[in-house]
Amino acid sequence: MGIMKARAVRAYWATSSRYPPVADCMVSNRFELLCRHIHFVNNDAHTEANNDHDRVWKIRPWLDDLNSTLKKLVPTKNQCVDEIMVSFNPLRFKPA
Repeated sequence: MGIMKARAVRAYWATSSRYPPVADCMVSNRFELLCRHIHFVNNDAHTEANNDHDRVWKIRPWLDDLNSTLKKLVPTKNQCVDEIMVSFNPLRFKPA
């Protein structure tokens, strides 16, 4: 989930390794309930060959619907595009 990787999903809510950005948003039981019940595609309908080519095959129907909806939007005169949050590793950044 995000930049911090835990060994198990439960670790984000554990007292010893609690991660506030995740734990403060939602309780663990609610997160597990959502993960158990939200499905965008039938897992039995796809083969392993299809899964290797498309990394987001489980949410592909939702992404296609979102793309078609966003293409219908008409840009207005006063529109702003915000910066995207990107993880930054200062050890890799070496100015010339």
